[in-house]
Amino acid sequence: MTRVAIYSRISEDPDETMVKTARQIADCKRWTKDRGWEVVGVFEDDDVSAFKRNAKRPAFAKMIQAVKAGEVDAVVAWHIDRLSRHRSPYTELMDACEDAGAFIATVTDGVDTRTSAGEFIADILVSHARMASQDASRRIKRKHLEMAEQGLPAPGGRRTFGYEPGLMRVNRTEAKHIRDAARRIFAGETLHGIAKDWQERGITTTEGNPWKPGNLSRLLCSLRISAQREHLGVVTPGKWPAILTPDDSTRLRAILRAPGRQRFTPTGRTYMLTGIIRCGLCGEPMVGRPSSTHYRRYICNRQPGTRGCGKVTRLADPVEELVVFRFLERLAHTDLTLPENELDVAGIAQDIRADERALDELSHDYYAEKAITRREFFNTRKSIEERLHRRRRQLAETDKPRALAPLIGRRDVAAVWEGMTFAAKRVALGAVIDQVVIYPAVKGWTRFDPTKVEVRWRI
Repeated sequence: MTRVAIYSRISEDPDETMVKTARQIADCKRWTKDRGWEVVGVFEDDDVSAFKRNAKRPAFAKMIQAVKAGEVDAVVAWHIDRLSRHRSPYTELMDACEDAGAFIATVTDGVDTRTSAGEFIADILVSHARMASQDASRRIKRKHLEMAEQGLPAPGGRRTFGYEPGLMRVNRTEAKHIRDAARRIFAGETLHGIAKDWQERGITTTEGNPWKPGNLSRLLCSLRISAQREHLGVVTPGKWPAILTPDDSTRLRAILRAPGRQRFTPTGRTYMLTGIIRCGLCGEPMVGRPSSTHYRRYICNRQPGTRGCGKVTRLADPVEELVVFRFLERLAHTDLTLPENELDVAGIAQDIRADERALDELSHDYYAEKAITRREFFNTRKSIEERLHRRRRQLAETDKPRALAPLIGRRDVAAVWEGMTFAAKRVALGAVIDQVVIYPAVKGWTRFDPTKVEVRWRI
């Protein structure tokens, strides 16, 4: 009895216009039963392209291994294009079948490679399927280009956070969260801090999942929320309402994509002075670490690979309370102002966008119009990219931590401080304090001694 492996596949099919894999398999089983063949395996790839050369099809690969191992005598599919729309995978399967003495047969288009005519028909159908996919791809790309030129959003996909379905109406509540997140990034807060705050407040993605730093970064770096669209490297204005201005969007991307920016922040951070607190004996940074009884402490870490002396330890709560008190007192008695370069931000952002447009025009002149030589293209591109890199770094530097803005000039500075997020408090402390130095306590003295805590001010 002929042993048969059934293969089914379906690409992304939101409109359900193609035959579902379950129906493919059912038709193949009836067809093989009518011929008295035995089905020994079913291999199914769901939501996988057969046209993309590098697409991974695990079930297809396992089926080829079964053919090579001599476990099947025939491969049956609903249609030849379910097996492949590209010659390379089909050739690989055909070679495996020839080496193992197996054959390929299809239900709806009459392929049977046991005959030379059947092989010829299969070759023609695979070529025809590839041509049909290429034609469809060209039509889709042309449609996307046309929509981009008209300023229309790309069709399909999940609902964008901040917008109602269709992108033409703003979701006011979500848009408010986006603007607040942008303001907090400009003030120097981290993605981790904002994502954690959103989690605690029950703000979720459009799929109902908690926000994480990664997907929050993708949202804030998206051109879509500033009513812009990028297609084939060209940025065009969109006709849907913007949540952020293009300049603010440029600033966000410059900050979040700045070289050297920390991409991952440890979760569960509860130590406010991490990064600025130092040991008064050896000068090394102290770390937050709870005691065996779960009291929060700052310790001078003495571990392999570190240079800490390990001789200074202090409870975290009284140190943080003292530092915050001195910090707020300094704000109340010091005339602080924001950096004057705030006025230059919009100009820098516009320069960045002009350089991005220059790169687009340069690529068009070289690839499409053939108006410049290869050397002219690469020399000019290099100079523009270097200038663009400098301006992005400049913009990122211009937007250094500015979390002091809500505190400056306020009489109720303590109340404002209490209403700030943990991440914003950390940034504000770091903007004013250079170091908090902890000196060893007097031997035998068990009470907290504020004289052993030195605050070194940055401003």
